[in-house]
Amino acid sequence: MTFLVNYVHVILLCIQLCPLLAEKNRPNIIVLLADDLGRESLPSYGNNEEKVPNVERLFMEGAKFNHLLSPAALCTPSRSAFLTGRYPYRFGLGEGSNGPPVIVYSSSKVGLPRNESTWANLAQSLGYSTKAVGKWHMGMDEIFWGDQEHGPLTHGFDSFYGLPFTVVPGFEGQQEFWTLQRSNSQILITVIILLLLGWWRSLWMERYLNSILVSNEKVVERPIQLKRLAERLTNESLKFIHQNVGVKPFLLYHAFHNLHKPVQVSDEFVGKGSGTPYSDSLVEMDYQIGRILDTLDDLSIQNNTIVFFASDHGKLGQNLPFKGGKGAPSLEGGVRIPGAIRWPNRIPSGFAINEPISLLDFFPTLNQILDTDYTLKKLDGKSFYESVSNHSSSIPRMLYHFCGIQIHALRYYDGRGSIIKGVFAKENLNSDGICSEGICNCAKAALIPSEQMDILNVTSDGKEEKLSSHAENEYRSLFLKTYNDFKKEKKTFSTTGFIF
Repeated sequence: MTFLVNYVHVILLCIQLCPLLAEKNRPNIIVLLADDLGRESLPSYGNNEEKVPNVERLFMEGAKFNHLLSPAALCTPSRSAFLTGRYPYRFGLGEGSNGPPVIVYSSSKVGLPRNESTWANLAQSLGYSTKAVGKWHMGMDEIFWGDQEHGPLTHGFDSFYGLPFTVVPGFEGQQEFWTLQRSNSQILITVIILLLLGWWRSLWMERYLNSILVSNEKVVERPIQLKRLAERLTNESLKFIHQNVGVKPFLLYHAFHNLHKPVQVSDEFVGKGSGTPYSDSLVEMDYQIGRILDTLDDLSIQNNTIVFFASDHGKLGQNLPFKGGKGAPSLEGGVRIPGAIRWPNRIPSGFAINEPISLLDFFPTLNQILDTDYTLKKLDGKSFYESVSNHSSSIPRMLYHFCGIQIHALRYYDGRGSIIKGVFAKENLNSDGICSEGICNCAKAALIPSEQMDILNVTSDGKEEKLSSHAENEYRSLFLKTYNDFKKEKKTFSTTGFIF
């Protein structure tokens, strides 16, 4: 009888401890997201001028994505799609007609809806400690300060330290209007414009209401001191890692403000790049990534930590060898981004994945790695874990490239190596392949009638080759069916809730 009682106690103890043991064996997860980083800026994609040893370390010790895609070519829609695994038109973060394409105020009432789940919610549901550090730019509060209707604390993060908004040229305090470097006529014109637009659009409002650094719901700095911001954000991430080692598995989302304009780096990084402020900012970001990777080594947790690195979309301006850049969803330069994933002993090191992978795929990939199926809604991405862990060939898939809620391009992978793109819009480019307005404005792109779409082979990096007439007809029918099916779906949802 005593033996039976002891046996029952052992069984009950196992029932209680098994979830705890499983929790401790789960991998830590670190997501490093760069801002406006183009592929051509990195040695792994052909740039031998830049020195970024820590970013390159991720490519050498992990798997490199050769055809990684952003779900959108601008910050807000791209980041929200990345976190949710869903196209932003599904939850109102595709821009509405005649409106700006991203959130333009830290106090905006719009943003990522409360009922959209993220991969941070997934981790939180499994007992992870979760933190977001850095740039959010998906909305914060809706009715009153601190309600976090759209913020990180509502979307799976236990804590947040960073920028609710983004960084813009008004933050660094060097606007010409304030330093009076304009002529009298320019100052007069500026004052008249400000009066017409209203004081809330003034540079003062930009710097003192949008430029805020927040710890959870508390403003800790206004305006943000940009020069040492990268270092301070990394300090927060390192503190979080140290707090959780040996206690709970953790998920850290570190979203850099590097390399978004205005570019301001700590003094020790000025002139350390290849000759431009953008390059200096890249070197500074690389150094901060090195601090995080070195900490994993020092704590001996590198082998049980997944590190995922990517950019939110293409670089502003030129993205050689591609055409277009930030803001151009139909062009490779707007949506082709660098990326790598490292998980020692689970993901082989030093190999490249050539099939199209989207930031949409990160959520379903974590679902597979963590052996769960956490989502409240249908995901648009698919897991890439088999591709990076077993080098297995993937199945065919179609990817959409939106300007707001309008398809500007479709990308089809046949599962055998060919990647074909159907293009429904023509951006206004200059002779260097750069959008004439700097940031590409896809809303002003000339739409191509669907029956006359351009069909291009984008299998080879940097090349957009026309297909033979026979092959073109095969893909044309496929793209037309997909395009028309979406037009029917679009009629079933209202655009009145679309933001901005």
